[in-house]
Amino acid sequence: MRLAILIVSLVLMFVLGIQALAVMAGGSIGDDQDLAGAGALGVFAALLWLIGAAFVLAKPKASMWLYAVAGLFCILGATSGFSDLYIWAFFSALFALASWRGIKEKASNDEDDRARYRADVAQAATDVLATQAASQTPKPQGT
Repeated sequence: MRLAILIVSLVLMFVLGIQALAVMAGGSIGDDQDLAGAGALGVFAALLWLIGAAFVLAKPKASMWLYAVAGLFCILGATSGFSDLYIWAFFSALFALASWRGIKEKASNDEDDRARYRADVAQAATDVLATQAASQTPKPQGT
């Protein structure tokens, strides 16, 4: 799940970034400061997506918050004239929810890893004790 979020969010981050840069440039050329500002919010949201994607595997809780904040910036930008940001806010919310699910997935995986580690340590200790016991048994002397 977390790997899927990573891949999809990076691809869509690129699309969001290019679109937001185009809107920002178009707003600047057309002297529409509201649209240029909304484009800048879109670029900032794309940057937050990039950082969120970086944390999604190791720290899904941080990723969840970054995607949520990006969604808020998308909603702010959408009210300023860049209405496509409503769509990007939806994707931000979707990624935040998926990252929330990733928190549970990571906790489950970590618990499985701990259980496997404990079993490995117990098996290694048993092997060491068996080896020591075998080396300390008296050998029969034959005469």
